Amino acid sequence: MHFSDEELERYSRHILLPQIGALGQDQLRQARILVIGAGGLGTSLLQQLACSGIGHIGLIDPDRVSLSNLQRQVLYHTDDVGRLKVDVARERLQQLNSHCEVLIWPVPVHETLLGDILPHYDIVCDGTDNAATRMCVSDSCVALKKTLISGSVQGVSGQLAVFRPHHGGPCYRCLFPEALETPSLGCAQAGVLGPAVSVMAGFMAIKVVKECLHLVDDLSETRLMLWDALTMGQRFYPVARDAACPMHSSS
Repeated sequence: MHFSDEELERYSRHILLPQIGALGQDQLRQARILVIGAGGLGTSLLQQLACSGIGHIGLIDPDRVSLSNLQRQVLYHTDDVGRLKVDVARERLQQLNSHCEVLIWPVPVHETLLGDILPHYDIVCDGTDNAATRMCVSDSCVALKKTLISGSVQGVSGQLAVFRPHHGGPCYRCLFPEALETPSLGCAQAGVLGPAVSVMAGFMAIKVVKECLHLVDDLSETRLMLWDALTMGQRFYPVARDAACPMHSSS
């Protein structure tokens, strides 16, 4: 384990923490995190992961920056409108931290793509607002035994859960078995509070750090967190593996 003088200065406030220290910072440097979606949650999350010293980040998103994104997607500037999100995100992340390797895929998520990419990453973070994409990501994480951190924000409310089905816990499909049959509104239809997105992305980043540093007591436990931006209230609900879930019915 070796840090340059520049790295020691950059991460000094982390290294001072007993929960992290130099060893933990090195674990963050070695970590490989895949982020699905470079929207509101994704951009804030990416920013925090790069600043925290995550050494290897992958990013999948086919979209281009639009003016309506700028209210909450913090990596983008007005001059970026029309550019591929992944191109802009990689530029900004490497400006924030040149020690961070960023690989990008400017394509839609699909099962074959995930089958090729996921084996190279430790943790997957999903910040998309499309049910079909979420199911595809979850199913691939189950098949390839990857931890999934799933977050979303609608209006002034957010939700977050960490799924580790390879440790005996549930998957996203266990929690939302009818998600594909139940239409949900995205930001364009329901609206979203910009600062709420950044807060939820912060929660996701903390979950990433905890997973990387093995600061989780029970890997089989999953709790759904619901957060309200107006009251600042949090509620937690245990999530059990569904015996009827097709992803686990044969296990």
